[in-house]
Amino acid sequence: MAMTIFALSILAAGFTLMSLTLQHRVPMLRAKEQAFRFHALRDQLQLLAVEGRISTTSVGYKGLLRMLNIAIRNAGLMKLGEMLRTAESAKDTIDNKPTFEKFEEDIQRHDAAIQQLASDCFSAYVYMLISNDSLVRVAFMLANWTVVKPVFRHLRRLLTQLVPTHTEAVDLARWYSSIGGRFAAT
Repeated sequence: MAMTIFALSILAAGFTLMSLTLQHRVPMLRAKEQAFRFHALRDQLQLLAVEGRISTTSVGYKGLLRMLNIAIRNAGLMKLGEMLRTAESAKDTIDNKPTFEKFEEDIQRHDAAIQQLASDCFSAYVYMLISNDSLVRVAFMLANWTVVKPVFRHLRRLLTQLVPTHTEAVDLARWYSSIGGRFAAT
């Protein structure tokens, strides 16, 4: 019994020491994870183009590639305001109505792999927006939780006054999530 307690104490001390030494690396690891995610999506898009499943001249390919390149250059250790500018910039590349309709039609004309890649791309933007800030993450989860949605509408007004940047990040993440969901559902 004493040996078990001693072994558990050593194990707990080891985990504590490990978390203390690695704690300062969490932001760097998160940055690398986000960059890796966007690089992987861009590689997958280019592979699908090489396989002939999407044309490099198509509106869908150009829109996705532009979104991914913007994210690759900017993902990682950005502050929330910088992240919002990046996500807004990517949204602006495809969000004006005629361009977005062409983009969406082009993606939906392609096979399921292209549609899933588009969905994953939009989901990666959601993750980028919510992963670095706990308030944005919690507000995003509450906004999407069916039981809390009516209450969140009222809470959103308060949040807009108290933390407008965070509210904007939640709204943008919800936009990316809804678009990604539309591509995944087709």
